[in-house]
Amino acid sequence: MLVCISIASPVIEDSLQKEESQGYSIALLLDASASMRYGFSKFDINSKSRFDVSMELAKEFVDKRKNDSLALVVFGDFAYVGAPLTYDKEILKQIIKTLHIGIAGVNYTK
Repeated sequence: MLVCISIASPVIEDSLQKEESQGYSIALLLDASASMRYGFSKFDINSKSRFDVSMELAKEFVDKRKNDSLALVVFGDFAYVGAPLTYDKEILKQIIKTLHIGIAGVNYTK
């Protein structure tokens, strides 16, 4: 009986539904050079670094983009694609969490 079933080649079909939504394709560029380690005020030692503030803003920006596809480009001494265009906001936030100052080179942006 199993041989007959295997010869018949039963197929299970998955139906994909295309969701129509209008959105934009946005590339998010983040500076990860050494100049981002400093705060906004040279007199306030306890202030957050520019990099920390930009990471917080990037995460908030990603959360607000519901129908948009986002890409991530990180630059410093050189630039690289952190993530290609994607609708997966959670993986994009995970990638942003892994970024650190100097990941794209240890010098200042030129």
